[in-house]
Amino acid sequence: MTFRFTKITTTVGVAIALVLSSLVAAAPANAAIVNACTVTLTAPKKISAASHEQIFYVDVAKSSAGQAPDCLESVTVALIRKKDNRQLGSWRIDASRVDYQNGRVQLDLPAYPDFAIAGSYTATVQDAALSYSWASANGADYWSDSPRVVFANATVDLRHAADATMRLTRRIDGLAFSGTVTRFDPSCCSPSFVAQSGSRVALQKKTGSTWVTKKTVTTNRKGAYSAVIRDDAKGTWRAQALAAPTHWSDATGAKTIAKKSTGKAGGKVGISSEATYSRGSVVTMTYTASVSFNAGAGFTAAPKDTTVKVQKRTAKGWKTIATRKTSTTGKAAYTATSKGTYRFVVPETKLSKAATSASRSW
Repeated sequence: MTFRFTKITTTVGVAIALVLSSLVAAAPANAAIVNACTVTLTAPKKISAASHEQIFYVDVAKSSAGQAPDCLESVTVALIRKKDNRQLGSWRIDASRVDYQNGRVQLDLPAYPDFAIAGSYTATVQDAALSYSWASANGADYWSDSPRVVFANATVDLRHAADATMRLTRRIDGLAFSGTVTRFDPSCCSPSFVAQSGSRVALQKKTGSTWVTKKTVTTNRKGAYSAVIRDDAKGTWRAQALAAPTHWSDATGAKTIAKKSTGKAGGKVGISSEATYSRGSVVTMTYTASVSFNAGAGFTAAPKDTTVKVQKRTAKGWKTIATRKTSTTGKAAYTATSKGTYRFVVPETKLSKAATSASRSW
């Protein structure tokens, strides 16, 4: 059994790393860097944090014989954020690890970091030690000499993963898009994905093999977006949350929508009622209209502010007593304070046919 004390070396400065575009493990003042033992590591250019303890990989350059350097006992690497020199974490890599010998070392980010982690990082070498057997066989001082460890790529762009959703419907006024954008939050427990406000979302139509942006919108504080695009043709669409300093881009699945039907769209109006009671008696009755149109891809909710007439039956026939506008969900309500029979009528427009609900009596 061999006993040894931990060999401590100092960290190579970030400024030096940026000049040299690589990082070499430092050594005590009386030590030498053993160039005969050179280990080349490659950090990932990008890391997308999508889960707690997100996995990433550091590659180890192999010899022409396909072997990772056996002169190394261990190396400790760290990620230091450039803008404020904050250390995200450090990882010890032992040469005895199977993944080191295979040339790709699996590491993972801290599960719950104590600061917002997005940013540009420099991969640094904090400590490195020679293999005892290699040092003995090659005339190196195991206790004070250090291997030369170089990062072929030392800059890592770390951001959160994003998740975009899209709902697409054909309405009489065009294609209606709605959805949300969320991003991973490593400080959050459950849910781990939180609303991403201010995210730019590109609404894209496929032309041949290319996605062409037709409109760009911004999510609100709840991470939601909506838009209407006038497009009457059949087509395949998707929404893409654009990359930002905090998160990477993400595209939804594609959805194909049928072309707009020729002529005016057919409509339908549903009616429901809910009574208000006082001392067991009905004092008011609220009627709610649910308006939808079929513009060629099935019935969908009427656009906001669609006109709805409220009519009451009289001895001379139906009389319009009020006018309402639909909400974003295609609904409109009227509260009656007197008994009678009521219905809703949606007038004909240049885009849609007239539609009338069933009648309800109170």
